[in-house]
Amino acid sequence: MNGAQLIDEDGKCWEGRLGRGGLAYRDILDYGVVAVIGCQSSGKSTLLNRVFGTDFPVLDVNKAGRRRTTTGVWGAVARNQGNPVVLLDVEGSDSRERGEGMHSFEARTALFSMALADVIVVNMWLHDVGRHQAANYDLFEVVFSQRKQAGIGQLGAEKKRIVVAVRDFDAEVADLEEVESILTKDLVRIWNETNGMESPSLSDVFSLEFRSFPHPKYDMDGFNEAVQSFRQDVGPWCTKKVSLNRFEDYSVSVWNSIGRNIHADGWTLDLPEHVEMILRVACDGARSLALRSVEEEFLDLRYSLEVAWREPMADFVERFSVLRRKALNVYEAEVGKYRGRCNSFDIKRNELDAALLERAKSDRVLLFNTAADKSLRALETQMGGIVQGSADFDRRVKRLRDQQLSEFHITVTMCALEGDDVEEMAARMSDALSARMDDLVRERKQVDEIVLGPDAVIRVPWYRNRNFWKDILIRAAILGFNYWQATRQLNALRAGNLRRDRQQPTGPSFWASQLSKLPAG
Repeated sequence: MNGAQLIDEDGKCWEGRLGRGGLAYRDILDYGVVAVIGCQSSGKSTLLNRVFGTDFPVLDVNKAGRRRTTTGVWGAVARNQGNPVVLLDVEGSDSRERGEGMHSFEARTALFSMALADVIVVNMWLHDVGRHQAANYDLFEVVFSQRKQAGIGQLGAEKKRIVVAVRDFDAEVADLEEVESILTKDLVRIWNETNGMESPSLSDVFSLEFRSFPHPKYDMDGFNEAVQSFRQDVGPWCTKKVSLNRFEDYSVSVWNSIGRNIHADGWTLDLPEHVEMILRVACDGARSLALRSVEEEFLDLRYSLEVAWREPMADFVERFSVLRRKALNVYEAEVGKYRGRCNSFDIKRNELDAALLERAKSDRVLLFNTAADKSLRALETQMGGIVQGSADFDRRVKRLRDQQLSEFHITVTMCALEGDDVEEMAARMSDALSARMDDLVRERKQVDEIVLGPDAVIRVPWYRNRNFWKDILIRAAILGFNYWQATRQLNALRAGNLRRDRQQPTGPSFWASQLSKLPAG
């Protein structure tokens, strides 16, 4: 797998490159992180390439001489015994190209590696054992002094593995047990100086291992055997809090934080804070994904509510429960692995549930409007057979109103969702409907007063059917009776006038007598 530069020599992060280093991103928590640090040109990249099959750039001493090959931090994703492994190839220390800024950059990359890696491979030459700078003791001082800020060595935390790879080892020249004894004493001394005697011991926080690698030019078989042994023993891996597809974001956050939190005595790093931040981003993304996954269902639900304008939807709560369960399942599938590992999981899940409920309650208003309109139509229809002015008008209308309000109250109660104060909501909605019913009854009375007159009193037998057409017939009969009565009086008046004209005929007028005297022509 080809490696890619994640952090350049100036400390700038290049995001989106880790995927180029081999395997595609995967949303898993069981993966390893291996970082290799050590002196420049000590064979760090070569060791990673041989153990994990990567293709990090390596130095050709015969052509270029001893110089810096790896600049900044390179990364790749490989496989080891079926599990993904993130590899961090760190720029070598003691580089003449780095100049005066050498120590600050080395300390920063060392703390960066220690914060992220399960296994830190410290590469050193056999002949450098016991030397302070060549053996990277100054890097150990930085890491040991900052291990609390990096969350290393906390109660219940997994031990960090430090594998000291002694390169170009020759069993005829040195004894591995003696080398191990020297390095262990030196590291314990550095630990006690930086952490104090009251702190946990070095062995409580770190697991130290020592491995020898012969020179591949003179003992290729021995070198291959050591590589194979390390490849088999480099695992197993602890379960991470940050999934593999979020690792690069997390590493960038850690690197930038180390650069921001510079103090006179080094760097500080609140690793749990960065874990929480990355997981918060992941959970927020899962919340958005879950909302998008049910957008079509919400649109279909709203459309069904809009077209059902005569009869309120009976299965609203059931349909919402289905899409709510779907959204929560999508969220669980995305970040369920973080349950109990960070506060953001429960926070974002609650936000998702609240957003779903808010959307459903907003759409539910259409259902309540439909139910209210249905009750008003029913009341208006039932009042059709009751005539204003009848003795029992108010009593019968009140009974009809109470019946419709009761049915509406049941509908509202059946559509209650989580978090609703059912009684308060039903009472509030019923009060609003009751006010609309009052307006409807008032309009009906006004119409009847116009048609029948303000003082009309109509007694309608109790056994009459109360429907619209009966009411029309009653009104037609009343109007017909009034018309017959008025016509009868008018006919009587006309008949009287005719009798008077016959009995007392009218004589010629003055102008008529004068006109008759005029000559013709």
